[in-house]
Parts: sequence; C-alpha cells; structure tokens
Amino acid sequence: MKYHRETVTIHDLPCKIRVYLPEQNTALIRIGMFFSIVGLCMLIVGCGFIVFGPDRIYYNYYEGLTFVQMLQAYPGPLATVGCLVTVLGSKLGGAEENKRQRALDDLVAKRIKIDDAEIPDGFTLSIVPLEIAGDVKLSLERKVRRKNQRIVQRGRYEG
Repeated sequence: MKYHRETVTIHDLPCKIRVYLPEQNTALIRIGMFFSIVGLCMLIVGCGFIVFGPDRIYYNYYEGLTFVQMLQAYPGPLATVGCLVTVLGSKLGGAEENKRQRALDDLVAKRIKIDDAEIPDGFTLSIVPLEIAGDVKLSLERKVRRKNQRIVQRGRYEG
C-alpha cells in the first residue's frame, strides 16, 4: 500500500497517509507535572494535619512558631493552596497537550475529505496509527453491533 500525498476521499480507501505531528513543548508539560506533584504533597500534608494534627500547639512567645508548628497551626490554608497549585499544574500541562491535539485534528481534517454521508451504511472510517511515527492507515471497517444495542438513525430508534 502506497502513501497517499493529496487529500483523501472515499474512493482512495484503503490508503496510508503521513501526518507530520507538531512538536510538543515537553518543558511546559514537565513544569506542569512538577507543580501538580508539589501541590499534591501540600494537599496531603495539610489534610494529614487536619485529621491527625494536635488539638493544641505550645510554643515560645519570644521565639515564635517553628516550621512544623506553623504547618500544624494552619492546615486548612495549606490544603487549599495545595489544591490550587495542583489544579494550576494540571491546567498548565493539559493546555499544551490540548494545543497539540487541536493542531493534529486540524491537520487530519485538512488531509481527509470524507463526509459522513459518503460512508456506506454498516461501515465506519477506521484511522489506525502505524509503527512509524506520523503514519496512519485509513480504511472502511464493518460496524460491530453488540447484543441489545440500539442504533439511533435520523431521530428514530431501531433495535
């Protein structure tokens, strides 16, 4: 099977196409993962002090609170900040992943010009990634109908 270089229509199936994947900013994903791990640790420590912490904290008035006593004194804000940092980290890493996925979807949409109405009844368009990065096999496959499955077609239920 040869590589198809132009846009793919229903008459070109089955075929292989090469999709050049956009570069991924791994630094941003790693920074997001770092923030998520740090925030999760803060959340666990804060919740741990809420559940298992002491009822009273004794400290020297002139020297002030030690670091551990400060964590014991304010476990609620610590858990809240930990939760916020975890969300920030997941959003930071997820935004980069979503950006790459949107670029890939746009690229595939430009290369594949097959309307849903062109696909024969009982078939579905199969997009299978191959072993070489960026290579994709396109073909029509029969739909597998499971037992007790209902198919919605043009607003009607068929069973």
